[in-house]
Amino acid sequence: MTLILACLRKVIYLNNVLKQEGKWDFNLAKPIRRLNSLTLGIVGFGKIGRALARKAKSFESCRILAYDPYISINIKEEYNEVRMVDITELLREADIISTHVSLNEKTRHFFIKKY
Repeated sequence: MTLILACLRKVIYLNNVLKQEGKWDFNLAKPIRRLNSLTLGIVGFGKIGRALARKAKSFESCRILAYDPYISINIKEEYNEVRMVDITELLREADIISTHVSLNEKTRHFFIKKY
């Protein structure tokens, strides 16, 4: 979640400008996008993916999509504010994609092979 926010707010870029040039100019980072206006896509909705969804939900208007073909119906019901979608829809709709899957033969090159 911290990395997502840092990227959206261009924190690293602004920090580097400050270090190199000794000046703080927030205007250099414009336009800055807010998470609450974006759609977050989570690939892999295990413990870590669900923890990310809980944190992202605190940004009230943030829309959350998730893809996990192995998730149980109980988890789907518990996280009803997260819309479970197929991978094609997630890739089409999400502004930000966070991947939380184990690396194995099925997931290696997952995005390259299929999409």
